[in-house]
Amino acid sequence: MTLPDLIRKIIDAVINENVRFSIHALEQMNERGLVYQDVVQIARSCIHFKWQEEKQTYLILGYALNGKGAAFACKLDHGIVIITVMWRHLSKKEREKI
Repeated sequence: MTLPDLIRKIIDAVINENVRFSIHALEQMNERGLVYQDVVQIARSCIHFKWQEEKQTYLILGYALNGKGAAFACKLDHGIVIITVMWRHLSKKEREKI
């Protein structure tokens, strides 16, 4: 499976609520004022994605419901597990990939 195909699979799983969240992700979402619908919006608005070799996770960048840049990192572990969700300043280069 190619990276774009895998990212599409991740995005579809998020939209269809077929993912799990780590305790860390839930804590970070609570601390940062993010909710599940923000994660769905990040997936729907995905403007950039990458494999993070050092962390062994996939990073998905997009926009939260309020229009601000945000991201989530996930891994494959008997399904898709969201590891963390964060606000993220999107660089001009990332924004241009739309």
